Amino acid sequence: MSSSEPLDIKNYIGLTGDTPIRFIASDVDGTLVNEAKSVDPEVVAAVRAARESGIRVAIASGRAWHEMDDVIDAMPCLRYFVCTNGAYVMDKEEQKELVHISFDKTRAMDLVRKLMTYGVFVEVYVKAEIFGQYPSVGDENSQAEHFFRPNIRPFILKTRTMVPDLIAHLASLPEGPEKIQIFYGDERIRERILVDLRDEFQGAAIDGKGRERFYDVLESSEGNLEFVLPHTTKGTAVEALANHWGYTPDEVMTIGDSENDLSMIRFASASVAMGNARDNVKAAARYETTDNNHHGVARAIYSAIAYNRELENKEKY
Repeated sequence: MSSSEPLDIKNYIGLTGDTPIRFIASDVDGTLVNEAKSVDPEVVAAVRAARESGIRVAIASGRAWHEMDDVIDAMPCLRYFVCTNGAYVMDKEEQKELVHISFDKTRAMDLVRKLMTYGVFVEVYVKAEIFGQYPSVGDENSQAEHFFRPNIRPFILKTRTMVPDLIAHLASLPEGPEKIQIFYGDERIRERILVDLRDEFQGAAIDGKGRERFYDVLESSEGNLEFVLPHTTKGTAVEALANHWGYTPDEVMTIGDSENDLSMIRFASASVAMGNARDNVKAAARYETTDNNHHGVARAIYSAIAYNRELENKEKY
């Protein structure tokens, strides 16, 4: 699955500039973890080396907080987790919510009802948990076979709480969800939903008639579509953390592969697309690394460390 080539601290991706990298934010799925959904030892070693060199490292993912256990187990040193595409940010060390932004519950319920008419698996992210519902009564295993790709199926079934009536469950909660997501299982259904529910004002607060927009639709690499709040993104959360520490975009590296990474890719000067990234992510990023089965994140991190050392040596002479 993964390359056995030993890695060293060198500038694999050709980082250039005159400002050191102080902060690295990495996506998880399709980026930090390999196709088998595990964190390679090479990536763990690179993160450790970055921290020892003085670089802050954070996670920026579409995952919910409850889905981060495998990352935390592999790298317990990590403290900051941007979850649910920036709508939920956790300080693991203090077990403290730094950001929590949710949909209006009534409008979220209306959107869930609409999505259910397409016969897809629908789920909602509520703080640390994810609640899901299959579109019809039937054997759960056969439903999973249809909607979830084999590489993510065990992870999905492990981390979701299935409910018989998602609308009723949402109605019982004190507030709306941070994200609504579907797994479609059929590319034709994906196309239908994008035509019906995605407009041309992605990322904007208002549409062409000045009306407030309720959601953006983001495509991911795992057979799913994410319905998220406009202007609540990985990019806004990464920017907030950078500002908190006094870092400029020139001092930030972001690494990702999917459409939900574009906001943070566009924020950081040292933006890195994975080798397995979508074409629009590669087009937006300044640099490219290898794919997630060949230690792309480790190579990007080692590049930052080597680049910082190069700058230090220039200052000495």
